[in-house]
Amino acid sequence: MKENYDEIKVRVPKGEKETIQAHAEAHSESVNGFINRAISETMERDKAAPGATE
Repeated sequence: MKENYDEIKVRVPKGEKETIQAHAEAHSESVNGFINRAISETMERDKAAPGATE
């Protein structure tokens, strides 16, 4: 795994973990898959935003 992936630790407020897990399950995703999708979609949206500097 270390050869193919970087690891990022994410801290969320107490109780938020369960909310995230439930959301991911409701969309047939793992928590990791959901977080990666959320990051990718947000980065794409931010690139398209007026004034984006990437």
